[in-house]
Amino acid sequence: MPTVYRFFQRRSFILGLALGLGFVAAQPGFSAQFLETNAYSLAENEVLTQELWLAASHAEFKGTASNDLFLLVNRAANLTPPEAKPEQAPDVDLRLDGAFANDVWAIGTAIELSGQVRDHARLMAETLFVSGSVLNGSMLAGKIVHIKPSAQLRNGSLIAGSTVTLEGTVQGDLSVFGDAIALSGSYEGDVFVAGRNIHVLPGTEIAGNLTYQSDSELVLDKRVRLQGRLIRQALPPATDSSLLSELLYYLAALLIGALFIGLFPGLSFSAIPHIRFAFWKSVMIGMLVLCVLPLAGFFFVLIFAFKPVIGMSVGLAATALFISLIYLGKIMVSLTLGAALTQQNPPTRFGGSLWRLAIGSACFYLVANIHPLLGWLVGALAACAGAGGLVTAFHSRAAPLAVPVVPPPLPNSPL
Repeated sequence: MPTVYRFFQRRSFILGLALGLGFVAAQPGFSAQFLETNAYSLAENEVLTQELWLAASHAEFKGTASNDLFLLVNRAANLTPPEAKPEQAPDVDLRLDGAFANDVWAIGTAIELSGQVRDHARLMAETLFVSGSVLNGSMLAGKIVHIKPSAQLRNGSLIAGSTVTLEGTVQGDLSVFGDAIALSGSYEGDVFVAGRNIHVLPGTEIAGNLTYQSDSELVLDKRVRLQGRLIRQALPPATDSSLLSELLYYLAALLIGALFIGLFPGLSFSAIPHIRFAFWKSVMIGMLVLCVLPLAGFFFVLIFAFKPVIGMSVGLAATALFISLIYLGKIMVSLTLGAALTQQNPPTRFGGSLWRLAIGSACFYLVANIHPLLGWLVGALAACAGAGGLVTAFHSRAAPLAVPVVPPPLPNSPL
């Protein structure tokens, strides 16, 4: 039982994402707006009443959103110019400045929340700034996470990042995972911190217990007001992967999947029926292709031994294709799983495919991490099935269409 408990505790964010997305999408009256655009803006005097699933390179919300938001915002740019000062926030690609009545789920490169979320906030970005308020629970993850002094987080918070700085007010229990963690501000519940470098700054107020996991002992300044106990826990085994790493792997799969679907939408959507309705056939085809590719690369290296440049080039190309098919195969199986779980028609648009990919990836991730042996088996089947589906779809699309020859009508016969 403790092992099962630790498993779900370590993967609470992904579990919440899978269940949350799956529950919403499976509702009988599920209706939402799916939008793919370069830039999106909700003006200060505007009200968004419909649930929104958005894929954009830049988005700004200054108005009021009365329903759930699911946002994928990514802008490939240098976020922090060399001349920028450390205390300055870099340009962000998602600004949440308005009022949000329901949940906000967002993935982006740089996100800033300065408005008010009356329900849950699930935010994941490379750089994440919070200066607003979240009233019903927060899950925040990023390489850099900065909770500013004006921020208010209520009803429990989970934060994961490489560098985490907390300066605001937290009501309810708080869990923080990171490498470098700095605590200041006010905390009205128990605080759990796990990191390599933990600093509790003078003036910090903690109403409950402060529990920490670290290589070094934490010594509190006399000006830190701790009403509960200071508790040190043993570090988890080195084989346990961190929550941050797991979240980043999930984010990377989503971004790579979104990029592949955006570049090759026809191939991606055509592969879904092959994977879903001819699963074992796709597995056999994928297994054959994945076995042949390394052998073909090695064969070309031997054949062109007298011309090593050609042989190595072909061998490297075969190896790259082999690795790409394994990774993309798992992504395609996740997309197919998401479409099957929502019990809706296969996606035909980029925007409609992102949330299915998010659902399927979360469920695939959870199943694959239950046990190492099960994870290996599920991963191998998914890689073969996805690769087989892609190869079959590519062959079907490349094959010329057979156009039936219709003989001309006979004289005096109706057309």
